[in-house]
Amino acid sequence: MKKFLLIIALSFFVLHISFAQTGTKGVTVTNTAPATATGKTWAVIVGISEYQNISKLSYAHKDAEAFYKYLRTPQVNVPSENIKMLLNKEALSSEIYGTLEWLTESVKENDKVIFYFSGHGDVEKKTVHQNGFLLAYDSPTAAYMTKGTISIKFLQDYLETYVAVNKAKEVLLIVDACKSGKLAGGMEGIQMTMQALGKQWSGQITKILSAQEGELSLEDPKWGGGRGVFSYYLMKGIQGLANRNADNVITTAELAAYLPIAVADETANTQNPKIEGEAKHSLFTFDGVLLADAKKDDLMKGQMLAVNTTKKGIADNLSPEIADAYSKYTELVKKGWLLWGATEKDTINCALHVYNQLLNNPAAVAIRPSLKSSFLTALQKKSQSKLDDYIKGVPDLFAKKDLRTVKEIMFAGTIVDKNHILYNYINARALFFNSLLVDDDLAAIKLLKSALKLEDDAAYILNRIGLRYANANLSDSAIYYYEKAKEFAPAWTFPYNNLGIQYTASNTYDKAITNAEKGLELDPKFAGLYNVLGTTYEAMEDYEKAIPLYEKAIALDSTQALFYSNISNVYIEKKLYPLAIQAAQKAIDLDPNYSDAINNIGRVYLISENYEQAEKYFKKAIEITPTEGIYLENLANLLYNSKRYDEALTLYKKIITLYVNYNDAWVSISDTYNALDKKAEGLDYFKDYIKNNHTSSYPYIQLAKYYDENSDKKTALFYYNEALRYNLNLGNAYANFAQLHIDLGNLVKGYAYGLKGAELNVNRCYFQVKSGIYKMPTLLLEAYKLYTDSLLPREGDGRFYTLLGDLFLENKNYQKALYFYEKAISLDQSSPLSRYYSASIAAMQLKDYKKSIQYATKVSEEHSTNFNAYYVLASVYSLTNDIPNSLKNFKLALENGFDYHGRIMADENLINLRKTSKFKELMKIHFPDN
Repeated sequence: MKKFLLIIALSFFVLHISFAQTGTKGVTVTNTAPATATGKTWAVIVGISEYQNISKLSYAHKDAEAFYKYLRTPQVNVPSENIKMLLNKEALSSEIYGTLEWLTESVKENDKVIFYFSGHGDVEKKTVHQNGFLLAYDSPTAAYMTKGTISIKFLQDYLETYVAVNKAKEVLLIVDACKSGKLAGGMEGIQMTMQALGKQWSGQITKILSAQEGELSLEDPKWGGGRGVFSYYLMKGIQGLANRNADNVITTAELAAYLPIAVADETANTQNPKIEGEAKHSLFTFDGVLLADAKKDDLMKGQMLAVNTTKKGIADNLSPEIADAYSKYTELVKKGWLLWGATEKDTINCALHVYNQLLNNPAAVAIRPSLKSSFLTALQKKSQSKLDDYIKGVPDLFAKKDLRTVKEIMFAGTIVDKNHILYNYINARALFFNSLLVDDDLAAIKLLKSALKLEDDAAYILNRIGLRYANANLSDSAIYYYEKAKEFAPAWTFPYNNLGIQYTASNTYDKAITNAEKGLELDPKFAGLYNVLGTTYEAMEDYEKAIPLYEKAIALDSTQALFYSNISNVYIEKKLYPLAIQAAQKAIDLDPNYSDAINNIGRVYLISENYEQAEKYFKKAIEITPTEGIYLENLANLLYNSKRYDEALTLYKKIITLYVNYNDAWVSISDTYNALDKKAEGLDYFKDYIKNNHTSSYPYIQLAKYYDENSDKKTALFYYNEALRYNLNLGNAYANFAQLHIDLGNLVKGYAYGLKGAELNVNRCYFQVKSGIYKMPTLLLEAYKLYTDSLLPREGDGRFYTLLGDLFLENKNYQKALYFYEKAISLDQSSPLSRYYSASIAAMQLKDYKKSIQYATKVSEEHSTNFNAYYVLASVYSLTNDIPNSLKNFKLALENGFDYHGRIMADENLINLRKTSKFKELMKIHFPDN
């Protein structure tokens, strides 16, 4: 029965970065950066639209100004004296070289350096010594070696010097230079410039380049009223839109995931930025102010690009045959037919077919880098879109298997070279999506753990592993991985949501509430978390709190049938049957196949003894979900109540074929055989089942109960022992098992099993063990040893640890007693006051008077008439010779009813107090006859 929205996605970096390139290592530019960034930040910013001798650009200087303004924001706060900005006429080659020299003199160890250039780039001659130039304001129309340019080779030397000599921690190079093919080098010059910039430099230099080889970098009034598309989306990305794990840091991988796809989408895949560096390094930090600014939509709607975006740059010079093929490829990408056409069998009418033709055609060599990058981007877009929706809270996105999406991301993993810097990221996601096709939870977990080896800090993978463990009913493992997801993404709401669900399922309600409330602090409008809280309080039977929480979930998202179905459950418990049917019907209106809601209407009719209508709804629920045990059990119970025992028995047996450990069904099978007056036949059924199946402890338990009830305790004991072979966590059965041993005189073993039962279900075995502690405390120590040595102790709850504290207090092992009392208190800060009182006794015996006073004071403050707490305080203060406080608390103990005269006079802890005249006066007042 579904109660929750389980959330599985987080930061799925759509690694659509350029093929066969590395990702980026980052520079954190804020002065209040993470602890790893310790030095100053230095920046040179160059933007040239107006050129003296060559063709002008429109917005390069505005792009440079935008980056400068970002560095000077209060959030980033790079001092103005640490920045040199050269715009248009100021950007002479001599001035640019001067700023590079200024950096040589200024940069110190652990500093960060940023070099930003927006303008023209070119190569005039295609020789091995022509490594490309960034063109300054005074660049000539030709003969670039003479003046007016910045050699990329010289720029590389400077930047690598800052690392090798100045010991700069990180250097960031941002270049937006391929803006026109109408220069001396033509389009081939543009291509070679990008090749020069793309060569391998020092590992501590991060590169963010505006385009691939052979692509032009576009600018237009459409973007921000006049910007380059690269700069426009670069700024939005570093101000927060690229972030995928809510940690206010933009890493190289995140920017590599965001920037190329944003630019490619805007330019019909004709421009694909290139990023190189180390994937996990921090590039930039941001806050809510910067993020809000980045979210502003300042695109000029409906305005067409000033340039043709179907064929760009080198593509303009292609043969008609290649140009037509490229156009067909682009059209197929746009249709989403990447690996196959309209059907999976159509491998001709798809982008991959044309892609392979172009890749293997020598005449298309000029567009290969752009082709590879755009195809890798396209292969990941469907999965990213789906995951982005999931991040927004759209539920059940992965309920249906989407083969096209999964196959595309998996294929993306196969075309990335193993030396690619983001090879691990892409293949981790491929494994993640592959796991969505796998029904078996443990097999899926194996795939997900392989993904985790590639991306060990990926909260989305950790979260998904937790979900699959939860589906496999491995609660401890689910919680572990959800907690790890929360650790890596503490500002992401979804792990808190899933932890709330899992802790509720394991009856750890305080932790469920804590996690859900923390999630709501992060996102007060997340409807699913109100649903989780509602379900937690429903499980606690606090229906008055559950109802408004479900109502809040519905108010925030009235499209979720789940929320209406859940509130109908509570209405049933509150006996508000018309409201229950109304809410369940609303769920059905939203989703006609919502079987939980249909089942709830059946429950209402069953309660009102309208068996005909109840049967109709239960059968409808089963028709939709034939294997849901609760629906089957509800119908079977209806049949049982209608005395249709044979039909009921058939259904109960069906349940255990589906869920072999469905305890209620096993009990009902026994009850039904009894109702049919076929007890012997029932015994034969259980025995036959055992002969042929060895997967469940429950038939053994039913046999044990039968023989126990019929005074054959030895046979009952045999079957309980057999049951334990299959399951050491039998919960309620331990009480019976323990009592059998006790009745047969096996006291140590009996109480050991009683302790195990109390660990699993303290209410069932509490008084059984408590009685043994006070009657035979020494024997209970032996039982405790057997329990710890042989019965695989696990974590219990606060009441169980209080029981262990009592055991050791009775045996005067005060150290262990205090340990267990404090463990009980730590699990529940609202622990019963008796735990604090017992802890104060143990602490006093250990002469830890400070702690004893602390615990006893806690009791007296919350229960001002508790004479025992005052008596402990009087004793401790007497032991420490603090007579005024001892007298004060002794007086309060007497006034609140402490009347054990003999104990007072014999208590060695009160020796110092008894010497005082005030003590004697109080005794005369309260005990006049003694």
